[in-house]
Amino acid sequence: MTPEQKIYPGTQREAVIGTQGVSPGEVVAAALTAIQPDGTVRAYDADTDEWTAIAPAAPKPLDCLPADQYYDELFNLRRTIAETILGIVDHPEQTDRQITQLAHHLTAYRHDPAFIEYTTSFLTVDERGVLHWREFPQGLPWNWVPPVRAELDARNRIIAAAHSPT
Repeated sequence: MTPEQKIYPGTQREAVIGTQGVSPGEVVAAALTAIQPDGTVRAYDADTDEWTAIAPAAPKPLDCLPADQYYDELFNLRRTIAETILGIVDHPEQTDRQITQLAHHLTAYRHDPAFIEYTTSFLTVDERGVLHWREFPQGLPWNWVPPVRAELDARNRIIAAAHSPT
């Protein structure tokens, strides 16, 4: 398979995206940077030639979700990040738009940065430019989600402490 060929997310576990190698971490970091302190995302409206503020999405209640729905959130966010990367590779001229869309999607998770980091860690681009998405832990979500959630809660406390003005 040549780098020009594309395999998109679905049943596949990797996608050839070419040698330009877009880093999942860099894409997510760019999207998070686009989120304003009040949670809005600024977007350029070419029709009006003005910048507009897109209201943040409602926060996802990750702490209250049953394990199977928490897994669904992980899966869907991983897919959204992968689709953003593939969109950037397919249409590099629309990178800003792709990043803005991802930023708006991430506003629903901005209260849980460890969740975003954890989900992003399941995507990698190798030296050949192949996007890989690893499987989530084996077994039923009811067994592995609670310890993952506890670990991410601890990570969020560390992140909050590092950013608190003490």
